[in-house]
Amino acid sequence: MRSWEEDFNAAIKLRDAGRPSEAIELLVPLLALEVESRSAAAAINGELGGLYLFDLHRPEEAEAFYRRARELSPASETASIGLFHSLMGQLKILEGLSEMLRFLEREPECEEYNFVLKEIAMALDGKIVPIRR
Repeated sequence: MRSWEEDFNAAIKLRDAGRPSEAIELLVPLLALEVESRSAAAAINGELGGLYLFDLHRPEEAEAFYRRARELSPASETASIGLFHSLMGQLKILEGLSEMLRFLEREPECEEYNFVLKEIAMALDGKIVPIRR
């Protein structure tokens, strides 16, 4: 009997070979297993989220996996950023920004989020009219 790690690693190889649907077929059964740690379960959920978001372009389905990964590992940058992108991909802007702020409160030096914030600032430069009272 193969270990969950072997199936996980095989799924990564399938993903890298451009075969995301086959990778998902290997990963989904792992969700029902009792893996040895929360971080391992978070990694499985995060990988599924990534497959749905980045390979299959289905942010609605990615969101559930990234939410579970974040629940299992709240300090995971990968889970947070994946959830952020899956929410933004569905135009759930306030929820996405809320997730970004939640994570930045823990890790204010997060490179990915700081890059996103700089991109937003550059895109909005000069386009925001101050509210006058």
